[in-house]
This record gives sequence, C-alpha cells and structure tokens, in this order.
Amino acid sequence: MQGKIAAWSKRTVRIPIPWSNWYGIARSTLALSPLLTLMCTRPENLFFPTEGMNQAVHCDGLSRYGLFCLDHGDHLDLLRWISILTLILVASGWRPRITCIPHWYVAISFFTNCVIPEGGDQISAIMALLLIPACLSDPRRWHWVAMASTDGDRKQSTVAKLSTTAGAIAIGVAKLQVSWVYLQSGISKLSHDVWIDGTAMYYWFRHAYFGAPGWSRPVLLSLSSQPVTEAVITWSPIALEVTLGVSLLLPRRLKVKFLLPAGITFHFLIGLSMGLWSFAFAMWGALIILLIPAGSQIQSAHITRRLRGVLNRAKPQSHDKDKAQHVENIDRGRDTSRRTDEHVTAC
Repeated sequence: MQGKIAAWSKRTVRIPIPWSNWYGIARSTLALSPLLTLMCTRPENLFFPTEGMNQAVHCDGLSRYGLFCLDHGDHLDLLRWISILTLILVASGWRPRITCIPHWYVAISFFTNCVIPEGGDQISAIMALLLIPACLSDPRRWHWVAMASTDGDRKQSTVAKLSTTAGAIAIGVAKLQVSWVYLQSGISKLSHDVWIDGTAMYYWFRHAYFGAPGWSRPVLLSLSSQPVTEAVITWSPIALEVTLGVSLLLPRRLKVKFLLPAGITFHFLIGLSMGLWSFAFAMWGALIILLIPAGSQIQSAHITRRLRGVLNRAKPQSHDKDKAQHVENIDRGRDTSRRTDEHVTAC
C-alpha cells in the first residue's frame, strides 16, 4: 500500500499550457464589448443625471475610484478616448501581461461609473478580472501566437511551473464562472410563468424599450403570434442555457462542434432582435473561454494545409474540365473535316 502511494506521489501532473491563441481571441472579443459602446456612443448618452442622482457620473462608494470619476466628470470625452485607446491595445493582443490590469480597470470603471450599464458590461469586467493571473503569467509578446505544449516537462523552472499552474487555475475559475452564469440564467427562467407556458418572447418582442427593432418587427411579431413557433423560441434559450451550464461535464467534440456554434448563433440573434451587441460580444468571449479546452491552439500550419488541400482538390477538377473541353474541340474539328471531305467528294 505504501509503495502504491509513493508511486502515485511521483507521478507528473500534466497541466496544459493556458496561453493559447483561443484565449487570445476571447480577450480581444471581451475588449470589443465596451470598446464598441464607447466608440459608437457620445458621453452625454452614457453619463447623465437621473432621478435620485444629480451627478452625471456614478461616483458613490468604491465607484469613485473609477476612471470616469478621476476629474469629477469634467473631461468625459478625454477619458472616453483614453478608454478607447486602452481597449484597442488590449484587442490588438499586444503584451497581455502589461495590458491585462488596464483592461480590467477600464471595464470595471465603465460598468460602475456608467448610469445605464447592462449585463454585457458586467460580464466583460468580471472576465477581465478573472483572467488577470493568466495574463500576468503570459510570456508572449502577442496573444495570437500559438505556444508549444510543455506538459510534463521536467526541465521547466519552478517559476515557469508556478506560472503555468496559476494561468491554468485562472482559466478554470473563469470556466466555472461562465458555466454558472448560463446555468443560473436557464434555471431562474423556470420561476416565471411566462417562460414555463412558452409566451415570454411574445412579450419581449413587444417591449417598449427592448422589443424587436422596426426592420424585423413584422417578422418577429408574426412568429411570436403562432403558438408553435412562440413556444420554440421561448423554450429553446432555456434548453441551450442549461446545456451550456453543464457543458464542463460534456464531451469535447459536443462542446466544440455543436455548443459553440449554437451559443454564438444564439447571442447573434439576441443582438439582431434586441440590439444588445455589446452583450453579444461579451458572451462570445465568455463562450470561447467556457467551451474551448484549455491549451487548444489554432495552428497556422494546420490552416495552411487545409487551404492547400482545398486548392489541390480544385486543381484536378479544373484540369479535367480543360481536358474535356480540349477533347470536345478535337471532336468538333474532326466532324468539320469529315463534312468538308464529304462536300469535296460530292463536288
């Protein structure tokens, strides 16, 4: 028994490299969520006095340490452009260990200082915070670069092993956070009668503020007026959210091949039907963190081989087509020559 315990204790724990270019895509997508809002919206439409709050910027409690409260809201346009440039730098993928804390600070500042934040802003800020340990230990210059796996490499230094472990734990915690968001969202809907009886989307599409936009309103109102389609578009989000909530227990193939496209399409339709595009970008980034296995890389060489394979398959088809055309032209020439000979003989 003691020998088995000693042998088990000597086994190498294999931890995948957490700094994949998939995680880089997720960081860029998360940065795009507040970036697009700040770029496309003027400060007076994001920061303004409301009922019960005379100041344009929310600076109560810990919010007063936010970026937009530093000068008491006197130069909001300047602070907006500082935030935009910071988020562009984050989205570019340059030096994750340098840009991760500014990313979180801008995201949390926008969420807490803005008068009308939404769920996407909160998700973006939380994910930026959870990814800080992974980013601080990321040795790459650009987060688009694929790193070679060093699973079980005994030659790694202690610092390198600790960095890898910290990054892997951070990615794991982020996965748990996203799975809980989806699971809680799906289950909580079951406490409302309109979701249980399949009529929730009927009312959402007709909501005064979050309803269907004018260009798609006739189609969506028509679909939500039919009992069958109304029930399908109401119950489908519940089923998908609960499935995403337990996705950490599901096979890799199911997550990558089916759940990831389904989740991306789901949030695309939400953006299309309700105009919540910043929420869509935040959840796309969160979905990549949740569903792509840690350490998975997009290999440029693999993509190149796939493209070459497609091109090579196309070349023989083109050659066969040219050959068939050449044979057809020869047959036409022979037919013309035969007709000419017949004409000469007749003469």
